[in-house]
Amino acid sequence: MSVYTRHEDRRLWVRPAHGPFPYTDGEDVESRLYEAVRKADDCGTFSNDLRNAIQDWPSEYHFSRERHCLLRPFEILPSHTILELGCGCGALTRYLGELGARVDAVEGSALRASIAAERCADLPNVSVYVDDLTQFEQDKHYDWVLLIGVLEYAPVFTQAPDPTAHYLQRAKRFLADRGSLILAIENKLGLKYFNGCSEDHMGRRYFGLQGLYGDRQPRTFGKQELHDILAAAGLPHLRFFYPFPDYKLPRVIFSDEAFSYAPFQAHDMLLQMTSRDYTHPDCNAFYEGLVWAELEHNELLPALSNSFLVRASAHPQTAEPAFLAANYSVNRVPDLVTQTLFIKTDQDLTVDKQPIASEATSTRLSSDRLSVLHQTGRTPYCPGNHILADLLRAYARDPRPESAIATLGPWFDYVWSRAIIPPSLQDAATIPLHEITIGGEYLDCTPFNLLREDEQLSFIDREWVIEHPIPFGWVLSRSLLYSFTSIPDLGPGAAALTVLPALRLLLKSYRPNVVFKDEEMHDWKEWEDEFIGLTVGTPLKYSGGAPQPLYENELVRWRLAAETYRRSLEDVHMSLSWRVTSPVRSILGWLRHIKARKGTDAATS
Repeated sequence: MSVYTRHEDRRLWVRPAHGPFPYTDGEDVESRLYEAVRKADDCGTFSNDLRNAIQDWPSEYHFSRERHCLLRPFEILPSHTILELGCGCGALTRYLGELGARVDAVEGSALRASIAAERCADLPNVSVYVDDLTQFEQDKHYDWVLLIGVLEYAPVFTQAPDPTAHYLQRAKRFLADRGSLILAIENKLGLKYFNGCSEDHMGRRYFGLQGLYGDRQPRTFGKQELHDILAAAGLPHLRFFYPFPDYKLPRVIFSDEAFSYAPFQAHDMLLQMTSRDYTHPDCNAFYEGLVWAELEHNELLPALSNSFLVRASAHPQTAEPAFLAANYSVNRVPDLVTQTLFIKTDQDLTVDKQPIASEATSTRLSSDRLSVLHQTGRTPYCPGNHILADLLRAYARDPRPESAIATLGPWFDYVWSRAIIPPSLQDAATIPLHEITIGGEYLDCTPFNLLREDEQLSFIDREWVIEHPIPFGWVLSRSLLYSFTSIPDLGPGAAALTVLPALRLLLKSYRPNVVFKDEEMHDWKEWEDEFIGLTVGTPLKYSGGAPQPLYENELVRWRLAAETYRRSLEDVHMSLSWRVTSPVRSILGWLRHIKARKGTDAATS
């Protein structure tokens, strides 16, 4: 007999004796999330309604399309049964339900469980239970049991002598004989934490690195610790994966095989990836994109991955589809969402880019000025060094625009050799930039899509083709723009790289006879906006702290940091302690003023 009662109004199964659960994003926040889901016409994984409801970190975490990418490496079939322990607001639950699998999702918070149930209301194969995962009861066993962002909270929510082992034993008891546990958790030794990011649960820098966790605080583990904990729990057969920038919003996932196959360079895929601090504004001591290369050369990259994704089982596992890495581009209109797999075969290494939500290998889109062809397929893996890496290293050595632009000669020569100049201007003393075009197949020929090996240059990832010539200035400006957004803020000592002065410097350095007017930048921005409108649908508000397109607000991260600082000051000014100590501060300020005046008078006498 079931211990759960069905609540039809919220589509939940509830244990009658279940009390309040203290884990929450805040009742106001979660009530807003519930209303967004309830009002959405589409609650699917690629819902535009929910994407448009993103306005802060909690809504991004629960509504982001990137969440589901975490589970794509696993061959989860419609015939499988799944137990998701700690389902939150149902982002992964929804994806699993869409696969056709039978899903039982457990969440301790009644409000969060209600959001998950509402999001899966049209999926009869999904059941949501309100219960503590340590108390959950069910007679059946499952092909997959999920602990995504849950294990770290074991010390908070159970009084067992070994909370982590207790959580794992509770999860393991529901596994079928050949079932697997999927675990995702932060790495306490992740590179982002060495780079100044706050520990995700405690909100303090260097907290996990120093092992400062208390007995009843959330805690994370390094790779060897996690390996030993899982093996001790009776799950010795492990396969590690490495999601980047972390497991919360993964865009790239590596398998262990990525680091044992010499021709493949995993760090290349991390060159433009800056980790996010979910507690404080960005504060970086170094460029992670460059450090990953050094770690990979020294076989340290897996151990310093920001997060771990692990498949663990009591028995040897059936092989997953073989891939070295998977890259996901999901913040687009659904027909253009892609998964790119880097696959090693007996003969070679290939790059297989395929649509996720469509069966079409090519898609055409058109607007007033643009006819865009999006093309997917399989191509050979191309080795080499990114031109962008040269830019980042040069700027790290000498943070001046001149240093960055000096590295772009090979890229500029490559695109210039393909530029279309009217015959009447080819010998002119000055050439207006607005008169120059380039074939639309070079739209994405940017420094991060151009590889150099010896003296050979290779243009990779030719995903986008504009089916007519396009302004050369647009290609130059967008290439600079999206290259510069790869550079993190290292503080006020570094000069800001912005498009307009950089473009002037680029042309002065390599083609001084090409001229343009500042207002032409607005026209290129309109081209980019039109392209983003076609391919993304609704312009993204923020992606990793930066809006797209970024022509008008390249320093948004600095402005967000300043705004956060301003608000923190306002909070202090409104506090009781600030008001109570106001007279004392006034007197001290008056005394400092008198002292300063005396010093000035003495200096001038």
